[in-house]
Order: sequence, then structure tokens, then C-alpha cells
Amino acid sequence: MHDYEVKGSHIVQARLAVDEKLGPGTFARLARKYGGDARWESLTISDWYDVFVLHRVLGVVARETASSVKALATEIGRRNALADLQGIYRMFLRIAQPVRMLYFTPQLWRNYVRFGDASAVQNELGTFVAIVENVPEPLIDWVEGSSLGFIPTGIELAGGTILRAYISEVVPAAEVSSVKMFVSYRMR
Repeated sequence: MHDYEVKGSHIVQARLAVDEKLGPGTFARLARKYGGDARWESLTISDWYDVFVLHRVLGVVARETASSVKALATEIGRRNALADLQGIYRMFLRIAQPVRMLYFTPQLWRNYVRFGDASAVQNELGTFVAIVENVPEPLIDWVEGSSLGFIPTGIELAGGTILRAYISEVVPAAEVSSVKMFVSYRMR
């Protein structure tokens, strides 16, 4: 059995976003209802949490807010990047250009996610293409949104201005899929 987990810092941002939309305590209540243990009521940013529980919660929130899991995950990914990259990684971003920051895409992915494999397919000034492979099919929309929220925000924090960011390809498979993202940017 594989663990499909996401870092607590992401879950904290998800809780903040959900509770802002649907009221305080909503996130914890839904997490418990959809399989989260007691840890979901008192989140720790350094702990790991089941991403399928998060996905089920976001599915409910998406229906109740006429949104989508992908849109919610994009918002949460952006919030997570703003919180962590301006906090924990702030000194690194001050000296790094986007190309240098994006070089660490595989490590950044592993810092936040315990499934799938991220790699930079193209990383040159102004253009970034990444692929996340071995994504369970039910999590494609979450991976798309989280990537579209986190990576462009990281580029902005490292001195870039986003021109375009989109998912350029999704290759579904019976058990695991891949998601490819394209970002173009210019330096400020």
C-alpha cells in the first residue's frame, strides 16, 4: 500500500481557505467525515496527511461553492507558496532567479507531496515545462490545480511576471497518470 500524502503546511492553507468560504470549523468537520483522523482537527505544518481525504473535502467544497477541485487546489497552492516561500525559503528566493528556483522542482515536490515524480522537462529563462508522473487518476485535478497555484507563485516571488500558465497535457492511464504544465514568464 502506498501512502498518498501531502505536507501539513498545504493542509493548513486548505483549512484556512475552506473555513473562509464556508465558516470556521467546516474543514475539520468535513475532514473527519471523509476519513481524517483526530490530527485533522489540530493540524501541524510538518506532519503528513492523506491527500485523498483532502480531495474528498475539496470535492464537497467545490459543489457547495459552484467551483471545482482544480480551482480550489490552485488557490490553496498559491496560498501555500506565498506562506512557505516567503517564510522558510525567503533567503533562497532573494538570491535565486526563477530558473534557479525551478531547478529544484523535484525537491520542492518531495518537500510537499509523497506520491508521484516531478521533473523539469524544460527550464530556461522565460519558459518552464514540468511533468508530474505516477499520479493516481482521481488526483489529477488536485495535481493540476496545486501545480498551477504553487509554481507560478514561486516564479513571481523569484522576480518573474507570469505571461501564461496552463496544463498542456494530461495522460490518463489505468492506474497512474501524468500531468504536464507549461509556464511562460518574463523578468521584472
